This record gives sequence, structure tokens and C-alpha cells, in this order.
Amino acid sequence: MSKRTLAEWLQGIESLHPREIDLGLERVKIVLERLGLATPPFLVITVGGTNGKGSVVEMVQNALGHHGLRVAAYTSPHLVRFNERMRVDSEPMSDEQILAGINLVDQARGDVPLTYFEFTTLTALVAFRECGVQVAVMEIGLGGRLDAVNSLDSQVAAVTSIDLDHVEWLGDNRESIGFEKAGIFRKGCPAVVGDPNPPESLRAHARKVQAPLSCIGEDFGVRPDGDELQFWNRDGQEFNVPRTALTGDLGGQNTAVALQVLLSLPEEFRPSPTSLYESFGQARLFGRFHRHIDAARSLTWVLDVAHNVAAIGNLIPKIRRETGVRRWHVVLGMLKDKDARESVSLLAPVIDRWYLAPLSGSRGQSGEELAAKIRDNVSGEVRPCDSVQQALEQAQDEAGEGEGILVLGSFQIVGPAMEFLRLYSQSQR
Repeated sequence: MSKRTLAEWLQGIESLHPREIDLGLERVKIVLERLGLATPPFLVITVGGTNGKGSVVEMVQNALGHHGLRVAAYTSPHLVRFNERMRVDSEPMSDEQILAGINLVDQARGDVPLTYFEFTTLTALVAFRECGVQVAVMEIGLGGRLDAVNSLDSQVAAVTSIDLDHVEWLGDNRESIGFEKAGIFRKGCPAVVGDPNPPESLRAHARKVQAPLSCIGEDFGVRPDGDELQFWNRDGQEFNVPRTALTGDLGGQNTAVALQVLLSLPEEFRPSPTSLYESFGQARLFGRFHRHIDAARSLTWVLDVAHNVAAIGNLIPKIRRETGVRRWHVVLGMLKDKDARESVSLLAPVIDRWYLAPLSGSRGQSGEELAAKIRDNVSGEVRPCDSVQQALEQAQDEAGEGEGILVLGSFQIVGPAMEFLRLYSQSQR
């Protein structure tokens, strides 16, 4: 086995393919066959959608683990360590486990030029097989139809929401995006949709492939019931689960999707209502409206990976309703293909000062570039920064007693903020 470290391997994988994103299934399917994983020895659940995927994956994998199953979860990107992307029994896989998977994939691929995401997806599947998992909950990376994860046939597929994002790859309207998301549906396998108004293209594709479709508000949903949510579906199932930080500001949409996914599984994998109540009360996911109180400075921090118009729009009322903070500073970074102007227009009524941080990668942009896009759309001081660390330090130094600091726009912003506030070790417990 190569003596390269995980970091060295990952750096090398980035250069295997000339493009960062090259949608298509052919390359992955070739290597899956060579690895003997075209039909994996575990049940597969796929979770796609514009927003809410990570929350649904967390709730589903936590519930199945509480049910006594050995469960893997695959998500992207990560906050701080790559290992967060591949979890077994809720714990990030070790470097050694991931490296073993990388070496097997590298041997099997031959001269197939895999993208970074394709290579790491295959690595996760190999590592999950070697760990003997019974269920793998797989988050779609981008879109659905042509995403590497869709090379597998899942037993249950979920689409959380459908909004405009990644328009250069998925299209600039909900019908086009809905079609791409629906590409994860399979004949005879339950398809769960959390969008309250799913595009006709999605419904049509479900009919075409003969996937039994369940839509929120029509076939299942949740109702508020004090500090709990009451779940219901067309099969007559009805019970309560606790509200959690993952419930979100969408009326429990993510919770409803996760529950319907779990109740759509084969009976031997299906948790009881009692088990679901206990597991949903324990579900946690860092970087989703995570509040931190700095008592020494009398500051409220809110960290959230919201990075598109829909997600930021859902975040604003939650900030106003649940924090009690009247004056906010924001540490913000956004990829250059995101709608920065519309996003900051939503933020502008609650933000007094802006600290703009750079993001790396081919889709990244500097604080100055982001500032040039948004200055005309905001009030208050706009301060471009040379690094995320600088933005965090300046916001902390300049925020006054009783004020708040909102950190959002990217995993590349929230991850460093967790380390800055010494929260990352807590997330690994």
C-alpha cells in the first residue's frame, strides 16, 4: 500500500480529471463493476434536493442506528476534516479505513479519469462494504440524474426541496431542475418529495419510471403540536416526534421527509414510533443554525451553511424570532456562481456590518470581488477581508455587548468558525 497520507492522496485525486465537475455516470459505473459494487451488499437510500439534504441524512441515519442497524452516511462537503464525509454508526471513518478504500479504487480504475467527487464516492462505497454496513444513506452531490451517487440503484429515494441553484448545470427554472432531481427515482421503489409544490417534470418522471410517489402535504406531513410535531401519512400512520435544531424553519419539512423515508423502508429496517421519538430527539448536525453564546463578551454567534437564496430566505425569520438580538454583524463568503445580490438583499434588513471572506477553488472568489457585487444592495459598512480568520477576528473585536455575529454562505466559512470558537471537538463527540 502507498505510504501517502490521506491529505496527499486527496491532493492527487484533484488532478486526475481536467474538470472539477463533469456530470455523467459512465466512468463511475465502469469502476463500480470492477469493484464488484454494481449491486452493493447493503440497502441504499439516496437523498437529493436543493436544501435540507444534510439534515434528512442525519435524521435517517441516526434513527436507523438507534434501531440497531449498522448504518453508513455519505455527505459533502465537510466542515473541517474530510473524514466527516464518510461516517459509520455516526462516527467519521479513520484515515486508515479511507486510505484502504482509496487504494482499492485506484487499482480498479486503471486509466479511467475520475473527478474528485467520483473518486471519493467510490471510496466511500468500498469503505462501507469493508465495514459490513447494512444501510448506506447517500447524499446526492449535485442535481441527481447525472450525479455519481446515482450510479447506484437505491431502495428509497428522497428529494427535499427544489429551488434555483447550480443553474449552469441543472437549468434556470424549476421544471428543468425538478427533472434532474427526479433522476434518482427507480421503478417500484418509493420516491419521497418534500417540496410543497413539486414541478410537473418531477411528477411526470416518477410516472414514467413507475416509482411510487409520496408528496408532502398530499401523502404525508407534520402538524405543530406544542413542542412536538405530529406526523401523518396516507397509510394512517400518526405519531409525535420532538422538535429539534434540525426541524428548521420550513414547518418541519425535513422532519416529515425523513420520517416518510424511514416508514417506506422494508419492514425489517423500519423503526417503531417509540424508537423514532427517541432518535429524533437526539439528532444533531453542526453548521445548521448553530448558536453559541460568548458570555465573556456578551456576544451571540449563529453559524449556518446556508449558501443560496432559498436557504438564506428561510434563515432570516428564524434569526429574528429565536435570538432576541437586534444588531447583527455578518461574516459572509459565497461562491461566484451563487446569486450574491439577491442573497444579501434578503440579509440587508437585519445586518449592520459586513465582513466578506474569500473562498478557495475554481468557483471561489475574494472578499473584494464579493464586495463589488453587493455594495449597491446593502447599507452599513462593507469590509472585504483577506482570510476567513481575519473576518472572524474583526467581527469579534468590533461587535458590541449584546450584539450578534452571523457566519454563513459556505462550509468553507462555517468550518473555520467552528475551529475559531473551539466548537469542532464538540461536534465529534
